[in-house]
Amino acid sequence: MDKKTVLTNILTLNPFPGGNVKRKELLELGEKAGLGSKDLRFVFQKKNRSKTHGEYSVASMLQNLKAKELEETRKRSESVATHNAVTNLSTYNYDALPYTEDDIAEELNLMGTYL
Repeated sequence: MDKKTVLTNILTLNPFPGGNVKRKELLELGEKAGLGSKDLRFVFQKKNRSKTHGEYSVASMLQNLKAKELEETRKRSESVATHNAVTNLSTYNYDALPYTEDDIAEELNLMGTYL
């Protein structure tokens, strides 16, 4: 599982009283699940802080995680679409005119070779 999925599971499966969680408590749960403090940095943002000192809003963290996943999905689909557009442009055009003797002679002359 990726880090965001593990974090979402931690936030949804554990009952947090009042919908808030203390930073220390979430760090402990994250360490038990194999996440480091750097992996949890995303949820410890100012916008996720609760009105209670030292606590973070679980609902706000879940909402931000969902928004982050949607943004990554959108970026991934855009990059696939861009890749498809680029590769379609770079495919060979088999309807092009074949090379003539003059084209071949000109290329050879540019390279400094002769037939």
